[in-house]
Amino acid sequence: MPRQNAPTAGRHPPGYWRSLAGKALAVALGVATAMSLRGLLAPWLGLDSAPFVTAFPVVAAVAFFTGVGTGAVAAIGCALWIALPGLPPDIGSTEGWVQVALFLPAAFLVAFFAGQASHAQLM
Repeated sequence: MPRQNAPTAGRHPPGYWRSLAGKALAVALGVATAMSLRGLLAPWLGLDSAPFVTAFPVVAAVAFFTGVGTGAVAAIGCALWIALPGLPPDIGSTEGWVQVALFLPAAFLVAFFAGQASHAQLM
């Protein structure tokens, strides 16, 4: 007879995307959404200021629904988008690379805590 309070290791919250294709789709949609929203906010924020303002919520959402690792991949995708020349916002200056260097560790922490929050719902 199974125990009623058995550990929930291996269980995922409802809506958790298990397949690799689902996780890849979540990352692609998340990065595209974050950077598109940032482009729409450019008239109010400025062309190159605050390039990651929309990336943090997307990293948190991707990590919450798909896991910590996938959230980290979304953070890397957002950083790569910013680093590509010709795609707005552009980080052509040294200050832009400092923003990327500060964004990645902070985004990894956001992904970690968002992923942990989704697992905490099981308890």
